[in-house]
Amino acid sequence: MRIIPSYDLGALGPGTGEPVPYDWHWYYSVPGLGLWVVLALALVAPKANRTPGVVWILAPVLLVALLWLAIAWISKPVTSDRVMFGAMALSLAVGSAVLWLLGHVLAQRGRDRALVLALGLALGIALVGASWTQDFTEQTLGFASLLVVLMLTMVLGYAPAVHLSRGVYRPVKFLLLLGAGTVAFSALGMPLWFLLSSAATGHWPTNIPLVLGATVAGGALMGACVFLVSLLFILVGLRRPLLRPRFFACLGLTIAPDASTPAPAIP
Repeated sequence: MRIIPSYDLGALGPGTGEPVPYDWHWYYSVPGLGLWVVLALALVAPKANRTPGVVWILAPVLLVALLWLAIAWISKPVTSDRVMFGAMALSLAVGSAVLWLLGHVLAQRGRDRALVLALGLALGIALVGASWTQDFTEQTLGFASLLVVLMLTMVLGYAPAVHLSRGVYRPVKFLLLLGAGTVAFSALGMPLWFLLSSAATGHWPTNIPLVLGATVAGGALMGACVFLVSLLFILVGLRRPLLRPRFFACLGLTIAPDASTPAPAIP
């Protein structure tokens, strides 16, 4: 591919410049290709997922993608922000989908090992999502580290919800705990991310306490967005016979007698 700059300069100079070669691959035109590949593998690689009912997991993924497109259309962010936040939204959606698709595998590892494995999966998906931007500038690396924080937050948010539920699932209580835990981990993680990023780049603001306060508030807001992504998957997954048992088995929960959620059917 060659890029030739052109502009009508009149008598001041030629209208076209020297051609500049640029390597362009077809997959550059497929946003988040790596994330879609990861999702496809999680759909078809495990034998237990080779059933028509598994396609329901795509519903919240597509909904998140559509919501981001609507937000981007309304807010009209600059190209770099649109790419980065789009990668962030899709990474969170694909990461949550993969955890649900592999819930039966995680359930076999015990709660503590399942948490470690889930954190590893989230970290790997964050790195795949960050590679979407195709460059390694300081801004991109900062985005990658932020995405790692949010992906880990998505997983860690379940820990206090499960612990404080004491093994019994009550929908309202569990969702409130999940929301509070996700927001709290994100609000605590953002200042840590800011301090580590500033130390790595050597760029420190003049008023650090004020900026730290802003990062806590921003982290809480982003944590609320992460929780909304998790909520979409819970609302879909708990109503699907294939996915519902994985949720309870992976988290080690039983349904309270007064809960409105139907009992999980073991395939």
